[in-house]
Amino acid sequence: MLNIPNGEFTLDAFRNLLREHDDSVHRQIQVDRAGNVFFASRVGPPYDSSIKFMLEIWIEGNDYSGPEAAEDDKYVEGEYNSIIDAWQNGRVGIIDF
Repeated sequence: MLNIPNGEFTLDAFRNLLREHDDSVHRQIQVDRAGNVFFASRVGPPYDSSIKFMLEIWIEGNDYSGPEAAEDDKYVEGEYNSIIDAWQNGRVGIIDF
């Protein structure tokens, strides 16, 4: 878990978070109202009321997470920027750019 407001959520930290979660199961990044960014253990609705927003569900086997995804600079930067943008602009719900 990485916290946006306290500065833990950096591009390098996000890259490491992606690297640590392989692509063998469906995954979803969620952000709670305190600004904690994490991979949810359960994906899809219904969402806990503490969740502010979440990225779309990443279907297993598509290299959205894991070591290969973490090495794709353009991909990592795009997802990172989507999360930062959503946080800074007060977005809620599913973020699907």
